[in-house]
Amino acid sequence: MKYITFLILIFFNQYSFSAEWISESTAKLLMLKKIELPGGFTYSSFEANGASKNNIGKYGTANCVGHRIDRNNKLEEQKIYCNTYLSDGNEYSFMQIRKGTDTDAGVGKSIILNGTGPYKKLANKECIYAVKYLKDHAFVTTKCSVQKNTLDLLKNR
Repeated sequence: MKYITFLILIFFNQYSFSAEWISESTAKLLMLKKIELPGGFTYSSFEANGASKNNIGKYGTANCVGHRIDRNNKLEEQKIYCNTYLSDGNEYSFMQIRKGTDTDAGVGKSIILNGTGPYKKLANKECIYAVKYLKDHAFVTTKCSVQKNTLDLLKNR
């Protein structure tokens, strides 16, 4: 019986104090270099500059640089590094990784690398992101499960 009580407490603790931090962003892409490789591969490097808003009332700008490898018009790998500057005076950096999805849309993993102020609490946090492209613009939604007290801390800064 005490094991069942213990499992219930773990479940309650895990899910009753969790919240979601959601960011919506758009960015204009600029292709820096593109080369064709043997076997139908293409390697591209690019930069992206954009803006975002999130569900806690903050907005910001982001500067990113990344690369991607495509094969026969299918994404093999994409990796992007970004610095985000927020309306509350803080900033954070993140990396996005996406593999094996369509070229013009897909879902990947976003990892917050570090931040200032309350965003330090999000260091090494893994999130999920979805992206769609329209011409030279990316539209991205990122969702992170965080503890409720962490979300409250981010709101109040």
